[in-house]
Amino acid sequence: MRQTWRWFGPDDPVTLAHVKQAGAAGVVSALHHMNDGRAWPADAIARRKAEIEAAGLTWDVVESVIVHEDIKTRSGRFRELIDSYKASLRALGGAGIRTVCYNFMAITDWTRTDLAFALRSGLALRFDIVDFAAYDVFALKRGGAEGDYAPEVVAAAKERFATMPEARKAELGRWVRVTIFIIADAAERAGMAASLPGRAKASPYPMALAADEPGAIAARPTSLKPEMPATEVPPEMPVKELALSP
Repeated sequence: MRQTWRWFGPDDPVTLAHVKQAGAAGVVSALHHMNDGRAWPADAIARRKAEIEAAGLTWDVVESVIVHEDIKTRSGRFRELIDSYKASLRALGGAGIRTVCYNFMAITDWTRTDLAFALRSGLALRFDIVDFAAYDVFALKRGGAEGDYAPEVVAAAKERFATMPEARKAELGRWVRVTIFIIADAAERAGMAASLPGRAKASPYPMALAADEPGAIAARPTSLKPEMPATEVPPEMPVKELALSP
């Protein structure tokens, strides 16, 4: 087993020297400053790799090459963005970086509705679009939220929320707040932004220090539904599946 450390790049308050001192041999990182769907240039990858190696570490894992929302919903510029994604993978492979993470999720690059979901093999993280919609539409009551989900998702969310225990509602609110890094209090949000400018700039989730709860959720893509006619969706990707799967 090889010990690696998540590093958010040059703006991360945790420096490569700190990573090295902690005992890590490798780094898990990304080109966060251009993680918006564009292809990563080979020279930019080489510069980041050289910076990491100069600290006596290796760039072992990319986390992550972001999956643009147009790819997730198969809409807009999705074909162009898939080509850019493939180009990034080729450039990373050419630099000798063979392990690449990605998150095919709605809202941000990483969101969960359960941090300890019970499986036969143990506990797991989980995202459930019905639970998320239940919180967004019926607990948070964000304006226009209902129109951002497929009708069957809203119907299932309404039914689930009606019988959801108060403890689960509170838990769900905590999980959503934690996983999309919402800071509800304006003074606290401003204080954290002032004290951690490097982390705010380096984080792939800039809304962490920039949004209250309604604002953060509203900042996500306007719809989780596919925007193309059903006739254009391949048989193996039915509209219902696209609407329900993050």
